[in-house]
Amino acid sequence: MKKVIAVSLFSFLLFYSCTEESQFQEDQTNSFNPDAIITKQRSLMSLDIIESISQKMDEIKTAQLNSLTAKKKNSDCQKTVFVPDDYPTIQEALFAVCENGKVFVRSGVYNESPGTDKEGLFIKAIGDVTLNGGFGLGANNIKIHNFKIDNTTSIWGEVGIASESGSNGFDIKGNTIYGSGHLGIYLPYCDNASIVQNQISGDMEAGIFIDAFIFELFGIEHPFGGNTNNTITNNTVTNLIADLDNFYPAYGIVIRGDTDNTRIQGNTVNTTNGWGISLESWAEFDLYCDNNIVKNNVSTNNALNGLEVFGGGSNNVIGPNNECYDNDEIGIHLYAAKDFFSDFYDFDGDEGPTNNSVFNNSAFNNGICDIVDEGSGNSFKNNNADCTVGLE
Repeated sequence: MKKVIAVSLFSFLLFYSCTEESQFQEDQTNSFNPDAIITKQRSLMSLDIIESISQKMDEIKTAQLNSLTAKKKNSDCQKTVFVPDDYPTIQEALFAVCENGKVFVRSGVYNESPGTDKEGLFIKAIGDVTLNGGFGLGANNIKIHNFKIDNTTSIWGEVGIASESGSNGFDIKGNTIYGSGHLGIYLPYCDNASIVQNQISGDMEAGIFIDAFIFELFGIEHPFGGNTNNTITNNTVTNLIADLDNFYPAYGIVIRGDTDNTRIQGNTVNTTNGWGISLESWAEFDLYCDNNIVKNNVSTNNALNGLEVFGGGSNNVIGPNNECYDNDEIGIHLYAAKDFFSDFYDFDGDEGPTNNSVFNNSAFNNGICDIVDEGSGNSFKNNNADCTVGLE
């Protein structure tokens, strides 16, 4: 399992965000590929979010060291804390609780964006709890259950639940995330996370986003590896409308970059102004989504594709029982993205998804076609579709 590095990334990331943003802006004036512009804008957003998370986590750590509760001996920390009974805010409770402790939050409205670097915490809303802000997670094996979160004012890059790069083992369950922030849930370079039974909607760029790409794009060395063994099950992402003025069509659920052995199962993605479910590889950087399982999902009424394997990736299992219908473009798309890579990176390869298995799915009434294969060696069996292109 990957470990969180002790040193701060903030100054390093700040340098890159300044230099790379000006280069990207210059590149955009010479590009005519709208997909490339979208991806550049979205990449800058992701870097800004990671930078913000790192900066704010440093501030939380400093505040914790200076807090009265932190000045007590470790043996004086509390194993179980109730809010507001013991402490009036969630942040103060997180300062006071021991590692592997429990924080229970009673009904009420809390205007804050709490964060923690303590491992193994169980943070649960008991009753009707609204958090106007977001959670920042800077340690492993933290559980966040049953909160209503308006991410509009989240200090964690306007993300409802965000983790520092390289933190692992989260259990994010039963939350309702909404608002006009950037993302619902964002876990960069993360292993062994469980994202279950959450409901996400609002004016944001992605509902659930597991990312292992952004440092490679900007040439930033890091010790984290990719993403592996994450589970995204039984979530509902609906009415996700991103800001098209900033070239940010929305993703319902997206895994990006070096991401393996993810299970995306039993989710419903309905009505985004972008993509439903996306497995996004990046051949230019040898970052691929491989060996993932996508089954029993419904992806409908999205402005672009319902379900896509983009830019590479192999040995993914797409099925059984995905339903992709009433999407404006393609229901299930294995997207080679050759022209996209050429415009974006002067990439002259012929990269496409290979050796994936697509079986027992239904795709119908999609705007361009129901199932399209631009890759090679992919297997298609027992799918229900009226329009197919490129299937072997």
